[in-house]
Amino acid sequence: MKLYADRPDRRRRQVIADALTCVWVVVWIWAGFRVHAQIEGSAAGARRLESGSGSVAQHLSDAGSAVAKIPFVGSGVEKPFKQAAQASGQLQSAGKDIAVNLDRMAWGLGIAVALLPLVVAAICWWLSRGRYARTAGVAATLARLPGGEDLLALRALTELAPSALTAVDSAPAAAWRADDRSVIRALAHAYLDMLALDRVTASPEPEAIE
Repeated sequence: MKLYADRPDRRRRQVIADALTCVWVVVWIWAGFRVHAQIEGSAAGARRLESGSGSVAQHLSDAGSAVAKIPFVGSGVEKPFKQAAQASGQLQSAGKDIAVNLDRMAWGLGIAVALLPLVVAAICWWLSRGRYARTAGVAATLARLPGGEDLLALRALTELAPSALTAVDSAPAAAWRADDRSVIRALAHAYLDMLALDRVTASPEPEAIE
């Protein structure tokens, strides 16, 4: 793979695009953490409710037990304390459930806020930069191989616009089939120009030994 073009102008645009993609990724990861932190703040309040209700329930239960020891009136006065302790216990349980649900929501929403833009960024990067990197890497390798010009010219015939092909020759396909070296080299160069790669002269093919 070849991530960046050889020509400075296109390479500069590619670097800027990659930098903007990185900024996009960092911003949405930060947003995901912020959403998580905000919901976690509410979960902390629910945990304080759970802790406070538990303490109140314990104190009311202790107070009821103490009042029950008072002769003659203790048993009658104890009941409201026990009922209040039970109500506080239910509030404690509700606070615990709220805290657990908010914890789950914090992680779920935090990941969702960050993940969807990251997936979009990954798809967009691959469709533009990733595809270029693979194509340019193959082209740069072919340009350095003996006989690579022929393959680059063939790629040019299949991928370049008709206007770009006719600018090379009025009948580029026929010239390629006829092994017209000047047209083949011009097609290979046009293909490398399309990818903003340097024109590399490959070593000549070794002659066959009879």
